[in-house]
Amino acid sequence: MGEFWEKITGSIGTGNGAGGSGPPKWFRRDNLLILVLLGVLLFIIALPVLGVCIYLIMSNAHPRFEAMLKKYDGLNARVQENLIAVRVVKAFVREDYEKVKFEESAQAVRTAQVRAEKLVILTMPLMQIMMNSCIVLVMWFGGGMIARGTFAIGELSGFISYITQI
Repeated sequence: MGEFWEKITGSIGTGNGAGGSGPPKWFRRDNLLILVLLGVLLFIIALPVLGVCIYLIMSNAHPRFEAMLKKYDGLNARVQENLIAVRVVKAFVREDYEKVKFEESAQAVRTAQVRAEKLVILTMPLMQIMMNSCIVLVMWFGGGMIARGTFAIGELSGFISYITQI
């Protein structure tokens, strides 16, 4: 029975660094190079590039959204006018004409919305490309460290899991 408890408490003490065993294994030895590389990639290269790209996307998307909102205002004005003057529209048998005008306005709003969203939707793939590029570079340099014997494969995979959470 004592052996059973020893195995349980031993595995708990070593699991996930919970036993006060110090920093994770990937943080030791020459692995500071990868941490520095990650910092360089994220803060000197990836974040400014990502920031400039998002700025360009948003600066071009803002006028498109303003145009969409103006068309939406026009649609709302048309609906309000038709609700107020419903008796006049019916008296002059203009329902079909007003339906066509409403459908044209609604289609214009829909087209403007799609045009604006197509540009904004680029931000997520852009962020994924940047993140995956950083991971590829970390794997490249980490692979070199593994080949030199200064880094273990498990440590690299643990490190990549850690940076994807950031």
